[in-house]
Amino acid sequence: MRHIWIAGGSAVAALAFAACGGGSNVTSPSVPGGAPPVAASSSPHAGASAAASAAPNAPPTNLPPSPGATAVPSSAALPANTARTTSGTYSGTDAGGVTVFKGIPYAQPPVGALRWKPPQPIVSPLPGIVAATNFGLACEQAPGANESVSGPMNQSAESEDCLYLNVYAPSGLSGRKPVDLWIYGGSFTGGYADPYVGTPYAQKGVVFVSFDYRLGIFGYFSHPGLDGESPQHISGNQGAYDQLAALQWVRDNIASFGGDPNDITIHGESAGSISVAGLMVSPLASGLFKHAIEESGAGWDDTNTLAQQERAYNAAFPGFYTQPIASLRALPAASLVAEEEMAPSTVGGAGTSLDPYATSLFAPIVDGRLLPMDDRHMWLSGRFNPADLLVGNCENEGYLFTMSDVQLETYPTFESNLSAVYGSLTPQAMAAYPVSAPGATGFNASDAMYQLGHFLGDPLLVYGSRQTARTLSQVNRNVFRYAFTRPAPGQNGPDTHICEIPFVFPGLYPITAQQIVPDPGAASYAATIVDAWSRFMKTGNPNGGQINNWPAYDKTDPDLNFTGAGPIPETGFRQQGLDAVDAYHRLNNP
Repeated sequence: MRHIWIAGGSAVAALAFAACGGGSNVTSPSVPGGAPPVAASSSPHAGASAAASAAPNAPPTNLPPSPGATAVPSSAALPANTARTTSGTYSGTDAGGVTVFKGIPYAQPPVGALRWKPPQPIVSPLPGIVAATNFGLACEQAPGANESVSGPMNQSAESEDCLYLNVYAPSGLSGRKPVDLWIYGGSFTGGYADPYVGTPYAQKGVVFVSFDYRLGIFGYFSHPGLDGESPQHISGNQGAYDQLAALQWVRDNIASFGGDPNDITIHGESAGSISVAGLMVSPLASGLFKHAIEESGAGWDDTNTLAQQERAYNAAFPGFYTQPIASLRALPAASLVAEEEMAPSTVGGAGTSLDPYATSLFAPIVDGRLLPMDDRHMWLSGRFNPADLLVGNCENEGYLFTMSDVQLETYPTFESNLSAVYGSLTPQAMAAYPVSAPGATGFNASDAMYQLGHFLGDPLLVYGSRQTARTLSQVNRNVFRYAFTRPAPGQNGPDTHICEIPFVFPGLYPITAQQIVPDPGAASYAATIVDAWSRFMKTGNPNGGQINNWPAYDKTDPDLNFTGAGPIPETGFRQQGLDAVDAYHRLNNP
């Protein structure tokens, strides 16, 4: 796992993730290391109310369902816009041909004794019909980490009681329609689901599902005390197990919303995309999905083992980490957030201020079950789920992350960082990221920042996309790669991380010039992308509608470049930089 600032988090949050793996299909959200299933609290989920618990680690005290809620026998016909699930029976709101359900729980609230436990299934659903009209609360996260692409969110709208999902379904809730399960980005330390509106996809005949998962110190925390509670003697990966539980819930329940449990696309961006990459190699996810969309992140990097991660925690949290797990569970959430804020975001690496090969303190790890080994070696050993794949990147993924590091725009600093990371491969890396020396003809400080962006983005977010496409295309013809280089009006610099999000989710703009300067062509461009993405969700191929020139991936390294002049086929996107990254891995991680 590498460090970096990822969409959905602030511009100073850190990380990206590696991958997952394990046993065979799991039909219950109960996962390794967890306690036996726990009956649901008499208090309902956050979707039925917006009240947070008074004590962050206490059982939730949400308001009860409406007194008008009535029990519905399992054999009774349901009212319109109502779905019966393993979590209870819920009514949605219909508008514009789309029925929306908000805040449906997919697992027990991970609070009190369940803090840091894998997600536990709901065994006592709420009675009656519950109006699913309110989003669940965002998961606890450090201040600033939830500056998602929709803008800052009120910090009070967070809770450890946060394992809820949302469904956007074509009205009628009938038939067997393709399903898109969206995983948001945020460096595994921030972000939340509700800004990503699924209406455009439901209007195209796709059932769209989004969900929240645990983050940071609440979602990626290992401890010897937790290892001792686990039958497998493992801990960590709580957020990754939440993602698996949400996927299993969708498989078990989506038919009630008119979705096809055998036609699921897993879809994410940034840390969410790297989460999709993890599910692509996880034996625990085998058979649970048919297609995958990876936007700006696909793994293929180093990942800490449980032992390595616990050593890193011990160094990062002096005093705190040596406490018994019972004492840590008794702490309020605010105390844990404070510890997370004081800890370093990354460990290891070459010791430079920016090293794309350092690992993160809060990210999935190799636990021997969800992830038997790092995802690069899972792919190379042929241990992956051969789903149809749509994968791609923005023009300069890392440029976004240079904005807070302007001191690195001088050539000597850039060269010293690059040399410290690449060692004997420095000549090849310098050729891939050329910058003239200060005072020399052609020197440009902004060009140094541009190359620094590639230096960060290529190993973190682009390399895995190419390698996944190369490997998967050997066994599946339905592999399609894209590049996004369409400039936004008023944009100062290249298209960078999160550039495609306003087009994949029309109306949701990142905190960039696109939010400030009108873009008269954005609506039609977004319609083209939503059409292509929807067609891929339905058929495994994005061609056939507004786009008909997208080449399937093969040994010529083709992609479809979304340029300002429209989508244009090309070959060799970021080839020289990615070859340098490949040489690094072959030397240091064979």
